[in-house]
Amino acid sequence: MEEVKQIRDPHAEWLKLVSKPREILIVEDDLLFANLLTTVMTGYNCVPAVAKDGKEAVDRVMDINWKFDLVILDYNLPMVGGKEVMKAISRYRPDTPVVVFSGLVTPQIIEEASLFGLVVFAIKPSTPTLKGLFKLLRVLGINPITPH
Repeated sequence: MEEVKQIRDPHAEWLKLVSKPREILIVEDDLLFANLLTTVMTGYNCVPAVAKDGKEAVDRVMDINWKFDLVILDYNLPMVGGKEVMKAISRYRPDTPVVVFSGLVTPQIIEEASLFGLVVFAIKPSTPTLKGLFKLLRVLGINPITPH
């Protein structure tokens, strides 16, 4: 079952922005799911980039050319885990909201994630569906592009 939980919202003003394209970093080791998120986010006026593991994500966080408005983060990653990625974002990019989107959810993971100022913690469905993604995007205030 898909579930989206609001932990806290320190970036309320950011969530109100709906007109400009937003740069999104998707940190996801499942290539199929990363491609699905990329396709969906592009349709929601976002410019997505993908980091295939936690090490690549931390490298991007440390890059002086950081440009991302939002990070969508799988918690269970190879090389460097989601917790370490959140630590890096919290330390070096504290104004960047993070959405943890993961299939494995425990009370400990939710507690750890909440320490880093997350906007949303979402439980990834066992079989990714567009319905779950659309619900997550609505929570973030991101609306689909409509032709004029």
